[in-house]
Amino acid sequence: KLDTLFSQCEPSLGDVDATAAGFHGTLSRFRRQCAVCGIGVGSNPSLEDCVTALKEVLKDDGLEMKSAGLFPQLLISSSRQQSFDIQIVKALEMYQHEIVPRAEKVLTTCPVADALLSGLLNEILLCQESLPDLGSAAGLSKNGLREAEASVKANIE
Repeated sequence: KLDTLFSQCEPSLGDVDATAAGFHGTLSRFRRQCAVCGIGVGSNPSLEDCVTALKEVLKDDGLEMKSAGLFPQLLISSSRQQSFDIQIVKALEMYQHEIVPRAEKVLTTCPVADALLSGLLNEILLCQESLPDLGSAAGLSKNGLREAEASVKANIE
């Protein structure tokens, strides 16, 4: 039963891992683009630091923050784009077309996975409590039972 429960966790853990890796990769590229523009705070600015720096550079001149979808979008009118440095426009486009979709994926994928994994964890913990009885019924030695308990604990962590 425990093997089945742990197997059921794998797809959600894989989704969360892939989603997080995708977001972090995109965020790193966005930070580099902001550095190319000469904006950003320190060597590892947060997303908020970069967006704030973009807003300051543009002085809100034609920049609009729109709350469409799950994550705020930064838009500049196409007529205003031509008046900004190409690197700034690239940073804004990267935000809009890469950061926003990745952030929305995190916001949709991770809560669902969290709920599923929390439910599975509760089932695993219940099974873990009955592991001594199950081990005895299966004829496990004390050493075998300790190994099984250690394995379950390691998989939970």
